Amino acid sequence: NTSTYWLQKVFLLINEYQKDILLKNEVYIDEMFYTVIKSDLKTKDGKKLRGISQNQYCIGIGYDKNRILAKVECLGKTSTQTTYDTFANHIEHNSKLIHDDEKSHRKLVKDLNLRDESYKSTYLKRLDDDNNPLRPINHQCDLIRQFLNTHSGFDRDDLQDYLNLYCFMNSKPRNKLEKVNMLLELALNTKITLKYKNLFNIKEKDKNH
Repeated sequence: NTSTYWLQKVFLLINEYQKDILLKNEVYIDEMFYTVIKSDLKTKDGKKLRGISQNQYCIGIGYDKNRILAKVECLGKTSTQTTYDTFANHIEHNSKLIHDDEKSHRKLVKDLNLRDESYKSTYLKRLDDDNNPLRPINHQCDLIRQFLNTHSGFDRDDLQDYLNLYCFMNSKPRNKLEKVNMLLELALNTKITLKYKNLFNIKEKDKNH
């Protein structure tokens, strides 16, 4: 309980960390899917839903080799609007967008006047990892999945908090002492209180409902 309590405090401090992230120059984007917790899995006729479904969170990932953006978009497959809402305020106009040929990305390209470098999935499947032009974003998706899997039983209500933590840890500055200093400055300048008793009373009520 103590480690959970302190982790929730960290979540509060970095709650708005991604708000001002602006990816620029060469920007990679992609979507990855992460399953709901086992007790929340939906079935049809007693069988697990196939393919991309309401049993999976769609997470939008952006990366420019300096900073990482990771946002929960929706449950199930993304749409033009959810993709746009996720990335539009976090990509600098006139940047180059490097991505797969996902239709939901097209509004971003048009409205932000992005230079479009897209690859069809049929072409990408023929390539090994070393020659895949989307390797940088694929690698970030793999790392995020590994990070989430180390906490696989976590409450999915905290999914965005874990994504905030990943981005905070893996964006510049890389120096760990500088990163600790950033966190301490946030702690000193954030006027918010999280009481131990209140946190676990809330979580217990959520379980009962």
